Amino acid sequence: MATLEIMEKEGKVIQTKYGSIVINQNNELKTGSSAAYVRHDGIINFTPGKSFAVTLKEKDLDEKKLTERLGTKFQGKIISGKMWIYNDKEPLNLSLEEITKSLE
Repeated sequence: MATLEIMEKEGKVIQTKYGSIVINQNNELKTGSSAAYVRHDGIINFTPGKSFAVTLKEKDLDEKKLTERLGTKFQGKIISGKMWIYNDKEPLNLSLEEITKSLE
């Protein structure tokens, strides 16, 4: 929780249409969603050029809106409505900024 508090002070929480989302780049918050869900609505675990996972505590991701906003750049898959993941053999082409903007 101490790490989460530091991340909040550093501005690593964004407001989206899904609520407040913690940005966990390079596994800074080791406990991930367990800690994020205490005070926030979701988390983006992001490893540049490799993988990401957007997970939401309660709301479902709007897959149609995400694919419309990202077009051919969309990567990954939506699982059970609450998780959008990409962890494939191909390089990750989406930036953290593109992912966060698609959640607005």
